[in-house]
Amino acid sequence: MKKAPIRRIAFVKLTENGTSYPMRCDRLDILSDDRVHVICRFRNQREVCDDGIVTSITYQRWSCRSEVEMLASEASYELLDRDFL
Repeated sequence: MKKAPIRRIAFVKLTENGTSYPMRCDRLDILSDDRVHVICRFRNQREVCDDGIVTSITYQRWSCRSEVEMLASEASYELLDRDFL
């Protein structure tokens, strides 16, 4: 059986008192205590975007579905439904 490659993994807490979840983090400039924007992918193919705080960084042979996309300060949001304006 082929081993998974070693990847940079960020543990991200999505709620203030919640659990930290492992997520792939390819960006080397993202460190512990950074606020980040993440994409959570679930087995049913559903994707959810969320913000969280990196609690630690490690290198593991894990295959994470979810990933850190960017720093929260880099994210921009746009309201698509003009009826709410």
